[in-house]
Amino acid sequence: MNRHVRAVDPSGGAEFRTIGEALAGAGDGAVLSLAPGRYDEQLVLSRVVTLMAAEGPGTVEILCSTGTAVTSVAEAVKLTGLVLRGRDSEAPVVDAAAGQVELADCEVEGAAWAAVLARGEGALALRGCTVRCSAGAGIVVTSAQTSVIEDCVIEDVGTSGVVINDKGAPEVRRCTIRDAGANGVYAAGSGAGHISDCTVSGTTKAAVVIDEHAATGLSDLRVRGGADDGVVISTRSPVTISDLVVEQPTGRGLVLRAGTDPRVERVRVTGSGGVGVLAEDKAKGHLRDCEIRDAGAEGVSVTGRSSTAFSGLTVHGTEAAGIHVTEDSTAEFDRVTVGRTAGPASRSSPGRLPSSATAPSPEPGATVCAGRAAAVASRTSRSPAPGGRACTRPPEPGPH
Repeated sequence: MNRHVRAVDPSGGAEFRTIGEALAGAGDGAVLSLAPGRYDEQLVLSRVVTLMAAEGPGTVEILCSTGTAVTSVAEAVKLTGLVLRGRDSEAPVVDAAAGQVELADCEVEGAAWAAVLARGEGALALRGCTVRCSAGAGIVVTSAQTSVIEDCVIEDVGTSGVVINDKGAPEVRRCTIRDAGANGVYAAGSGAGHISDCTVSGTTKAAVVIDEHAATGLSDLRVRGGADDGVVISTRSPVTISDLVVEQPTGRGLVLRAGTDPRVERVRVTGSGGVGVLAEDKAKGHLRDCEIRDAGAEGVSVTGRSSTAFSGLTVHGTEAAGIHVTEDSTAEFDRVTVGRTAGPASRSSPGRLPSSATAPSPEPGATVCAGRAAAVASRTSRSPAPGGRACTRPPEPGPH
């Protein structure tokens, strides 16, 4: 066997019985080949080292009843094909305190406030892993060092699937986040990073929340189901959202609040229990190419002293007005199609809604509007007839 490879077997069939013994004399670059079985150990990794399951993923379990199973302060470590379980209600299973911890094809199960943590000068590289945590979050990133989480499943967590806080800035790609006791993704503090090509489903609270001063971007994100809102943006930092699909949330589809001013492009909200897109509490932002279908309330609502702009908006099949702007708010619209709403196509109290009908012809029964900063309906608007009604232009009007 290569002198850099150390064999470990808890049954005594190799040079070392425990991982700790093998690490004690290992130099930088050592590879520990772990025979199948359970290792009841608490590991602190201070050298560049690789721990790998000799017979493939799922055959080696590292169990830690007290404290953290794997703490790393080394420049770089790699864990491959391991099952990591922690039973301590106060400690994460994996703690990247310094350097990079790479996990490939691993399973991590925790019982504390987080299963996997990157803090201080630590960073994570998770690929093809499954993370669960019965009491807390799946993955928490507070370190400014670059972390990458890709092709992973984060599921069955007590609180949120992925938490980005302080200066955390992970790149999360092609992940599935499901069945969370709180949010799928929660970003706050001065967090950054990007969530792309991910699916979030089955959350108890809003599926994705970008809060405080976080600048975490979202792209190619799919939100399905959930017991609350789809995506909530309340950050005070510039943020970009593109290619967002929200399907069947119990609450609202997309919520902008707390003075946030995002750039939003290509959003589709289908079957929301509440408003499709809600701007409240002084929200701003420019939304381009948005489609809202089958909303349980208004398709778009702008309220709470908000001032929001829409370019290329389609609203179809709502249980209330297609567009609603309250008297304390303003909205600008360009290229709008509204059809088959239970209430009026648009309702203001008064607000600022679309103007003249110059857009291409819509499907039967739809209302088409184009223009900017003009009112289309007064507070006395009534529901349109089954055949729909064209936009008219009356005189210009004087969250959580």
